[in-house]
Amino acid sequence: MAGTEGLNMYSQIAADGILPEDEVVSLELSSTIQQKILRLPDKYRSVIVLKYIDELSLKKKLVRFSIYQLVR
Repeated sequence: MAGTEGLNMYSQIAADGILPEDEVVSLELSSTIQQKILRLPDKYRSVIVLKYIDELSLKKKLVRFSIYQLVR
């Protein structure tokens, strides 16, 4: 191909997607984080889940957590 001298195959691939290697690293990291979260005590785990997985606002988290504490 003209104009591709000195370039390797990766540098010639369009950069509009995630590379397979990056996807594997991301999946492994997600799995590790999930395992660590599952080892947390319930009260800490629920806050982490509400914040980072359910993406609730602080006000909604406090309401949910207060209700949870009342019925617990």
